[in-house]
Amino acid sequence: MKRYPSQVQRISAARQARLLSLLMVLFSVAIATFLALTLVAMAHAQTLSSGGSGRELTLHYPQIEAAQFPRIVSYVTAVDSTGATIGGLTQDQFVVREDSTRELPILVEEITNSSEGISVVLAMDRSGSIEEELADAKSAATAFVNLMGAKDQAALVSFASDVRTNQTFTQERTLLTTAIQGLVAKGGTAIYDAALVCADLLQSVSGRKAIILMTDGLDKDSQTTLEQAVQRFAGAGIPIFAIGLGAEVSETNLRMLAESSGGRYYFSPTSKQLEEIYRAIATLLHHSYRITYNTHNPTTDGSLRKVRIDVNSKAAAAFAYNSYRAPNHVPTIAPTTQSLLTPAQDFQVQIEIPAASKYMYNLFDLQFVLTYDQRYLRIKSPFNANVLPQAFFGTAAEFTFAATVDSALGQISFRLKRKTGLAPVEGRGPLAQIKFHAGVNLPDSARLTFNLINLAARDKNNWPVAVQPENLTVQSSGLLVWPGDTNQNGVVELTDVTTLGLHWEVAGPKRPGTENQTAWMPHVAKKFLNVKATHADANGSGKIDERDLFPIGLNWRKSTTSGNAPKTFAPSQNAPHGSIGLALMPLAQTRQYRLAVVFQNATHEALAGLSFRLKYRGAALRILAAEATPAWGSTPLVMKNDDHTTGTFAMSLMIPAESASIASTGALVHLLVLAERELQAGELELCEVAVLSPSGELRELQAAQEELHGAAPQEFALHPAYPNPFRGRAAATPNTGTTLRYDLPEAAQVEITVFNLAGQRVQALQKGLLAPGKYSAQWQGGGEAGAALSSGVYVIKLAANGASGRAYRATQKITLVK
Repeated sequence: MKRYPSQVQRISAARQARLLSLLMVLFSVAIATFLALTLVAMAHAQTLSSGGSGRELTLHYPQIEAAQFPRIVSYVTAVDSTGATIGGLTQDQFVVREDSTRELPILVEEITNSSEGISVVLAMDRSGSIEEELADAKSAATAFVNLMGAKDQAALVSFASDVRTNQTFTQERTLLTTAIQGLVAKGGTAIYDAALVCADLLQSVSGRKAIILMTDGLDKDSQTTLEQAVQRFAGAGIPIFAIGLGAEVSETNLRMLAESSGGRYYFSPTSKQLEEIYRAIATLLHHSYRITYNTHNPTTDGSLRKVRIDVNSKAAAAFAYNSYRAPNHVPTIAPTTQSLLTPAQDFQVQIEIPAASKYMYNLFDLQFVLTYDQRYLRIKSPFNANVLPQAFFGTAAEFTFAATVDSALGQISFRLKRKTGLAPVEGRGPLAQIKFHAGVNLPDSARLTFNLINLAARDKNNWPVAVQPENLTVQSSGLLVWPGDTNQNGVVELTDVTTLGLHWEVAGPKRPGTENQTAWMPHVAKKFLNVKATHADANGSGKIDERDLFPIGLNWRKSTTSGNAPKTFAPSQNAPHGSIGLALMPLAQTRQYRLAVVFQNATHEALAGLSFRLKYRGAALRILAAEATPAWGSTPLVMKNDDHTTGTFAMSLMIPAESASIASTGALVHLLVLAERELQAGELELCEVAVLSPSGELRELQAAQEELHGAAPQEFALHPAYPNPFRGRAAATPNTGTTLRYDLPEAAQVEITVFNLAGQRVQALQKGLLAPGKYSAQWQGGGEAGAALSSGVYVIKLAANGASGRAYRATQKITLVK
């Protein structure tokens, strides 16, 4: 009896064990079934809406392509409440809207596993943390490979701290399986870098494509940020099916990455559920609908377009969203110029589609406004002759052109439009041309900007054509210089002479232009490093020196604010010319000399200016004073500079324009010189000599290298002319002309004249005040104004009135032969 209860207890315990075991099996099956159904439901449930029949119909929209823009291709999958895909749908059951506009017509094609292949990149985590789950992960990925259709291809990318492409695209399942099985867990996690590598692999692949990304951790090693990865996939047409394995995964980040690409996110609590998820993704990918349409908005502006697709089936409805980015093919329209922006000059701007721009397609109608700086620029008149269309829109008969200006605002409005019935234009090239004129008030180095605003381009159907403006900024170059107003006070006066000394021998760019650089008008000059020196370069030579005195004298007392009509000086046909040299005489004071610059004027032309340089390199002297002589007839302006370092004395003299000029001759300048020793011949050199007529004609002269005299002659003398007889200048022989030499014991007013035997004056050879010294004069055998003379005897008379009051007279006969 004692044993029975024990037996009964043993039997009961066994039954209980079997019952518990059965319950455990049933519970496991229930849990597995629940998980499977939950995963399937999760695999197809995005944030989508269904129709009135609850969750009976779900639409998945993983992929959209714009590679053949404006042709848009979408791939969608419809599933029922059991997770099964729905087939047999037609275009009548789909509605497509892009940015809220319904697209018609649409083409709907059903795609099954056997009809069209798909390209998939398997991206698998091989970090150290996944070591325990890696076997299950390999098995699940292998199961997906085995579900591939005959036309499918796949590639394998694995990632830890680094990213590797373990297998490029192939249809060989064995190669893929081998690559999967070869993965070894080690290292960190670089999820976002791996996503970009997968995108690069799929970049050149057309048709259906996807990335299946599986990871168990957080991204700790990527160079790419989540934001950069999301930006890369938004509108790229490459869906990511992301699987987060285990509790350590960042679901928020993976969900954002997946949904931004048009894919979806799956959570797998353990590795046991991975295979079912892979199978669910395979189902979505292998039975879908391809929906094709041409977008209503063909603008290639790079914008993100949102597309909604609605489906209805058996009284149930659902919709889903995706987006694509339009091609960023945006041609440029820009103002350009080849002109230099300078004051008081024309400046041309061209509006064009430049050579560096993207190609322009389908342009039918173009409108824009060009803004300019009306403070310094005006459009040349007449307006219609200086605002012109160019060749891009075709011949004049093929398009209309309209342009209006608002000079107060500095805006020109343009419209170019092809005529009805003609095709749009395409390519690159000029659109319009505007000729401006820059004002005299334009400052140097001013930055002027030309902006294109209100730019609108349309195709033949009045849809926008993507264009972008490019603005033009130009820096002005140059100043306006009035030749003679060296200090910019608006009047040519004595202070302008002083300004030359302030900037003496400063160098800069030579003034451009071929016009008379001394004419009283604004001249465009490139600025010197010292901007004020630009104005001091009165003659535009590129160097401030003694000759800049000439424009001051020529434009004396003129104003930049009145009487500014441009004037061109009419050069004299017979500018002053003759011989020029030095005469030296010692003075009573020890080691002092009077040095005279002597000009023997060979014409009757008035002399308005003289400039020269005296080099005394080895003479060991000082120039105590330098002044004009009375031979000028009027008091000239004087500019002088003595550079002891180089041993160069520079001087210029200029009769102001308001004063009378005469045919000056003789000693024009006296210099008081203090020497440390007796001066020797050749120690002083007169060079860079120029004389100027009142009309502004400058003539360079070669200084005569006369012998320097140590003492003044003691007696007056007229030496015999040589040769005598002599041949006139009409003769072919080089032995032409005769030279007269004479001595002056004191400063005197000298006049040398040629007469014929009848007492008629033939020619004046010399006239003017001369210092004491020895001189010469030449006669070429011609009459006044170059008149030809016959052979015969002529008389030369020399008359000199000395400073002491003494009169010196001499005559000499000479014979002219032909």
